[in-house]
Amino acid sequence: MKKLFLSVAIVSLSLTATHAQIPVKTIMVGGRINYFQNNSHTEEQISSPKTTTSSRSFGIYPQGGVFIRENILLGISTGFNASKSTINYPDGKSEIRFKSFSTGPFARYYKFIADPVALTLTTGVNYTREWQENESTGINNSNRGNSFSTHITPGIVYFPSPKVGIEASIGGAYYTHSSLEEHYYNTNTEVRRKSKSNSLGLNLGLSQLQIGISCYLGR
Repeated sequence: MKKLFLSVAIVSLSLTATHAQIPVKTIMVGGRINYFQNNSHTEEQISSPKTTTSSRSFGIYPQGGVFIRENILLGISTGFNASKSTINYPDGKSEIRFKSFSTGPFARYYKFIADPVALTLTTGVNYTREWQENESTGINNSNRGNSFSTHITPGIVYFPSPKVGIEASIGGAYYTHSSLEEHYYNTNTEVRRKSKSNSLGLNLGLSQLQIGISCYLGR
Protein backbone atom coordinates (compact mmCIF):
# COMPACT_ATOMS: atom_id res chain seq x y z
CA MET A 1 0.00 0.00 0.00
CA LYS A 2 2.84 2.36 0.88
CA LYS A 3 4.58 1.55 -2.41
CA LEU A 4 1.35 2.29 -4.32
CA PHE A 5 0.93 5.65 -2.55
CA LEU A 6 4.57 6.56 -3.24
CA SER A 7 4.19 5.65 -6.91
CA VAL A 8 1.04 7.76 -7.24
CA ALA A 9 2.79 10.71 -5.54
CA ILE A 10 5.79 10.48 -7.87
CA VAL A 11 3.55 10.33 -10.95
CA SER A 12 1.51 13.30 -9.68
CA LEU A 13 4.65 15.38 -9.10
CA SER A 14 5.94 14.44 -12.53
CA LEU A 15 2.69 15.48 -14.22
CA THR A 16 2.64 18.73 -12.27
CA ALA A 17 6.23 19.53 -13.25
CA THR A 18 5.41 18.76 -16.88
CA HIS A 19 2.28 20.92 -16.84
CA ALA A 20 4.09 23.82 -15.14
CA GLN A 21 6.29 24.46 -18.16
CA ILE A 22 5.84 26.44 -21.37
CA PRO A 23 7.15 24.38 -24.30
CA VAL A 24 9.16 25.52 -27.30
CA LYS A 25 7.21 27.10 -30.19
CA THR A 26 4.38 28.30 -27.92
CA ILE A 27 3.16 31.69 -29.17
CA MET A 28 2.32 34.46 -26.69
CA VAL A 29 -0.03 37.31 -27.68
CA GLY A 30 -1.21 39.91 -25.19
CA GLY A 31 -0.89 43.41 -23.81
CA ARG A 32 -2.70 46.05 -21.78
CA ILE A 33 -4.91 49.11 -22.23
CA ASN A 34 -4.97 52.32 -20.18
CA TYR A 35 -7.72 54.95 -20.07
CA PHE A 36 -8.09 58.01 -17.84
CA GLN A 37 -10.53 60.94 -17.77
CA ASN A 38 -10.91 63.80 -15.31
CA ASN A 39 -13.01 66.99 -15.16
CA SER A 40 -12.85 69.69 -12.49
CA HIS A 41 -13.57 73.37 -11.90
CA THR A 42 -12.49 76.05 -9.42
CA GLU A 43 -14.10 79.34 -8.43
CA GLU A 44 -12.45 82.22 -6.59
CA GLN A 45 -14.45 84.12 -3.99
CA ILE A 46 -13.26 87.67 -4.79
CA SER A 47 -13.99 88.20 -8.46
CA SER A 48 -15.74 84.82 -8.99
CA PRO A 49 -13.89 83.80 -12.16
CA LYS A 50 -14.42 80.15 -13.00
CA THR A 51 -11.69 77.86 -14.27
CA THR A 52 -12.48 74.43 -15.68
CA THR A 53 -9.99 71.68 -16.36
CA SER A 54 -10.50 68.52 -18.39
CA SER A 55 -7.99 65.82 -19.22
CA ARG A 56 -8.17 62.51 -21.03
CA SER A 57 -5.60 59.90 -21.99
CA PHE A 58 -5.63 56.56 -23.78
CA GLY A 59 -2.88 54.01 -24.26
CA ILE A 60 -2.62 50.61 -25.87
CA TYR A 61 0.43 48.36 -25.47
CA PRO A 62 0.32 45.07 -27.44
CA GLN A 63 3.08 42.49 -27.26
CA GLY A 64 3.81 39.11 -28.77
CA GLY A 65 6.51 36.50 -29.11
CA VAL A 66 7.51 32.87 -29.38
CA PHE A 67 9.21 30.55 -26.90
CA ILE A 68 12.61 29.69 -28.35
CA ARG A 69 13.39 27.39 -25.41
CA GLU A 70 11.34 25.96 -22.58
CA ASN A 71 10.14 28.91 -20.41
CA ILE A 72 12.20 31.43 -22.43
CA LEU A 73 10.25 33.92 -24.54
CA LEU A 74 11.61 36.21 -27.27
CA GLY A 75 9.20 38.88 -28.46
CA ILE A 76 8.38 42.41 -29.59
CA SER A 77 6.39 45.03 -27.69
CA THR A 78 4.81 48.21 -29.04
CA GLY A 79 2.86 51.05 -27.51
CA PHE A 80 0.77 54.06 -28.45
CA ASN A 81 -0.37 56.77 -26.06
CA ALA A 82 -2.41 59.93 -26.65
CA SER A 83 -3.57 62.53 -24.14
CA LYS A 84 -5.24 65.94 -24.13
CA SER A 85 -5.58 68.49 -21.33
CA THR A 86 -7.63 71.68 -21.57
CA ILE A 87 -7.84 74.57 -19.09
CA ASN A 88 -10.54 77.18 -19.71
CA TYR A 89 -10.01 80.60 -18.13
CA PRO A 90 -12.45 83.54 -18.17
CA ASP A 91 -10.23 85.30 -20.74
CA GLY A 92 -8.87 82.35 -22.75
CA LYS A 93 -7.76 78.75 -22.62
CA SER A 94 -4.69 76.53 -22.64
CA GLU A 95 -4.55 73.17 -24.40
CA ILE A 96 -1.84 70.51 -24.30
CA ARG A 97 -1.85 67.57 -26.72
CA PHE A 98 0.60 64.68 -26.37
CA LYS A 99 1.29 61.55 -28.44
CA SER A 100 3.93 58.85 -28.23
CA PHE A 101 4.84 55.64 -30.03
CA SER A 102 7.29 53.01 -28.81
CA THR A 103 8.57 49.64 -30.00
CA GLY A 104 11.36 47.22 -29.26
CA PRO A 105 12.42 43.59 -28.66
CA PHE A 106 12.37 41.86 -25.29
CA ALA A 107 13.27 38.54 -23.67
CA ARG A 108 11.51 36.96 -20.70
CA TYR A 109 12.27 34.01 -18.44
CA TYR A 110 9.52 32.15 -16.54
CA LYS A 111 10.27 30.37 -13.24
CA PHE A 112 7.30 28.36 -11.97
CA ILE A 113 6.98 28.41 -8.17
CA ALA A 114 3.69 26.46 -8.29
CA ASP A 115 1.58 24.87 -11.01
CA PRO A 116 -0.44 28.03 -11.92
CA VAL A 117 2.04 30.73 -10.81
CA ALA A 118 5.36 31.80 -12.34
CA LEU A 119 7.84 34.53 -11.52
CA THR A 120 9.20 36.36 -14.56
CA LEU A 121 12.24 38.45 -15.39
CA THR A 122 11.99 40.63 -18.50
CA THR A 123 14.71 42.64 -20.22
CA GLY A 124 14.36 44.66 -23.38
CA VAL A 125 15.27 47.68 -25.49
CA ASN A 126 12.77 50.35 -26.55
CA TYR A 127 12.70 53.23 -29.01
CA THR A 128 10.15 55.97 -28.25
CA ARG A 129 9.04 58.93 -30.36
CA GLU A 130 7.06 61.74 -28.69
CA TRP A 131 5.12 64.80 -29.88
CA GLN A 132 3.68 67.57 -27.72
CA GLU A 133 1.73 70.69 -28.71
CA ASN A 134 0.93 73.47 -26.24
CA GLU A 135 -1.49 76.18 -27.33
CA SER A 136 -2.23 79.08 -25.01
CA THR A 137 -4.05 82.33 -25.97
CA GLY A 138 -3.09 81.99 -29.63
CA ILE A 139 0.57 81.03 -29.04
CA ASN A 140 1.71 77.59 -30.18
CA ASN A 141 4.62 75.77 -28.55
CA SER A 142 5.81 72.35 -29.68
CA ASN A 143 8.24 69.66 -28.52
CA ARG A 144 9.62 66.62 -30.34
CA GLY A 145 11.51 63.91 -28.55
CA ASN A 146 13.33 60.62 -29.16
CA SER A 147 14.57 58.16 -26.59
CA PHE A 148 16.31 54.80 -26.39
CA SER A 149 15.91 52.82 -23.19
CA THR A 150 16.73 49.44 -21.71
CA HIS A 151 15.12 47.88 -18.68
CA ILE A 152 15.06 44.87 -16.35
CA THR A 153 11.61 44.19 -14.89
CA PRO A 154 10.57 41.43 -12.47
CA GLY A 155 6.97 40.25 -12.53
CA ILE A 156 4.51 37.49 -11.78
CA VAL A 157 2.03 35.54 -13.95
CA TYR A 158 -1.02 33.62 -12.79
CA PHE A 159 -2.43 31.00 -15.17
CA PRO A 160 -6.16 30.38 -14.55
CA SER A 161 -5.82 28.00 -17.50
CA PRO A 162 -2.74 26.79 -19.43
CA LYS A 163 -3.54 29.12 -22.35
CA VAL A 164 -4.34 32.32 -20.40
CA GLY A 165 -1.98 34.30 -18.18
CA ILE A 166 -2.69 37.34 -15.99
CA GLU A 167 0.51 39.36 -15.64
CA ALA A 168 1.54 41.95 -13.05
CA SER A 169 4.69 44.00 -12.45
CA ILE A 170 5.65 46.90 -10.17
CA GLY A 171 8.53 48.52 -12.07
CA GLY A 172 12.23 47.77 -12.27
CA ALA A 173 15.64 49.12 -13.23
CA TYR A 174 16.13 51.25 -16.35
CA TYR A 175 18.56 53.34 -18.40
CA THR A 176 17.34 55.99 -20.87
CA HIS A 177 19.06 58.25 -23.40
CA SER A 178 16.78 61.07 -24.61
CA SER A 179 16.96 63.94 -27.07
CA LEU A 180 14.46 66.83 -27.17
CA GLU A 181 13.72 69.57 -29.71
CA GLU A 182 11.77 72.54 -28.31
CA HIS A 183 10.04 75.28 -30.26
CA TYR A 184 8.42 78.05 -28.21
CA TYR A 185 8.03 81.79 -27.79
CA ASN A 186 9.58 83.90 -25.02
CA THR A 187 8.33 87.53 -24.86
CA ASN A 188 7.29 87.33 -28.54
CA THR A 189 10.70 85.95 -29.54
CA GLU A 190 10.84 82.62 -31.31
CA VAL A 191 13.17 80.14 -29.61
CA ARG A 192 14.40 76.77 -30.89
CA ARG A 193 16.43 74.61 -28.55
CA LYS A 194 17.88 71.09 -28.57
CA SER A 195 18.93 69.09 -25.54
CA LYS A 196 20.06 65.59 -24.57
CA SER A 197 19.91 63.71 -21.30
CA ASN A 198 20.76 60.35 -19.75
CA SER A 199 19.03 58.77 -16.79
CA LEU A 200 19.63 55.65 -14.73
CA GLY A 201 17.29 54.56 -11.99
CA LEU A 202 15.24 52.02 -10.09
CA ASN A 203 11.46 52.38 -9.81
CA LEU A 204 9.74 49.79 -7.66
CA GLY A 205 6.39 50.21 -5.93
CA LEU A 206 2.64 50.03 -6.26
CA SER A 207 2.65 53.35 -8.13
CA GLN A 208 4.34 51.46 -11.00
CA LEU A 209 1.76 48.65 -11.00
CA GLN A 210 0.92 47.32 -14.48
CA ILE A 211 -1.54 44.50 -15.20
CA GLY A 212 -2.07 42.71 -18.51
CA ILE A 213 -3.54 39.56 -20.03
CA SER A 214 -1.81 37.23 -22.49
CA CYS A 215 -2.82 34.15 -24.48
CA TYR A 216 -0.40 31.23 -24.88
CA LEU A 217 -1.22 29.49 -28.16
CA GLY A 218 0.01 25.95 -28.65
CA ARG A 219 0.53 25.22 -24.97
